[in-house]
Amino acid sequence: MEYIKVSQAAEKWGLSPRRVRLLCAQNRIDGVVQKGKLYMIPENAPKPVDARTLKGIKISKELSPLLLKIDALKAELDKKRPLTQGEAERLRDEFMVDFTYNSNAIEGNTLTLKETAMVLEGMTIDQKPLKDHVETVVLLSRKIPDDRIEIDIDLDELDITTAESKATYEEIKEYVLNKYHFKVSSLYIAQIKTKYGIKEAINYNISKKGTRVPLCPPDKENAITDALKYYGMI
Repeated sequence: MEYIKVSQAAEKWGLSPRRVRLLCAQNRIDGVVQKGKLYMIPENAPKPVDARTLKGIKISKELSPLLLKIDALKAELDKKRPLTQGEAERLRDEFMVDFTYNSNAIEGNTLTLKETAMVLEGMTIDQKPLKDHVETVVLLSRKIPDDRIEIDIDLDELDITTAESKATYEEIKEYVLNKYHFKVSSLYIAQIKTKYGIKEAINYNISKKGTRVPLCPPDKENAITDALKYYGMI
C-alpha cells in the first residue's frame, strides 16, 4: 500500500496540516500508521467527514462505513472536474433521455429507452402511436425552457394516418372479443381498414409466394367495421 505525508493529505483534501494531524490522533482516518511523531496516511484514504457539520447527529456504526464510501466516491468525482464541454453535453443528453423515458413510462407511454432517444434526435418509430412521439417532445420542451424545439411531423414519414392513430390493432381485437365474443386477426383488420382507405404501415394483405390470402368473413367484417366506427376511424 502506498502512503502519503500529512502535508500531502492536507493539500489533497483542502485542509490544514494541523487539522490532518488532529484527525490522525483521533483515529478518524482509516489505515493511518504512526512512526514516532509522524503519521503516514494511505494514499487512497477518503477524506473524513467533518464532525463540525454533524453536531448533534449520532452516526451508527453501520452507517459510518457507507458515509466513508460516499466521501471516497465524491473525492474521485472531484478529481475529474472540471468536465470538458463534450463530457458535460454527453451527461446532459444522457440524463435528459433517462428522465424523459421514466417520466413518460409512468404515464403509460410505450416507447422504450432506445426509442425515446431516437425520437429526441428527430426520428420516428414505426408501429408506435403518434401521441407517444408528441408526449416525448413536449415533455423535453417543458424541461428546457430556454431551448427551442422545432418539429415537423409528416404523416407519410410516420406511415400513419390520423384515423389510424386512434386505435391500435390490439385495441380493435379486444373490442371485438368483448362485444362479439370471437377473435379477429391482424390480417382481417388490415383488409377492412384498407377497404375504408386507412393507410397501413405494414401491408398484411401481401401473401407469401405460393400462398393464398384468406378474405375476411362477413360476420368478422361487420364486427371490425363496428370497432372502427367506435374509435372514430371511419
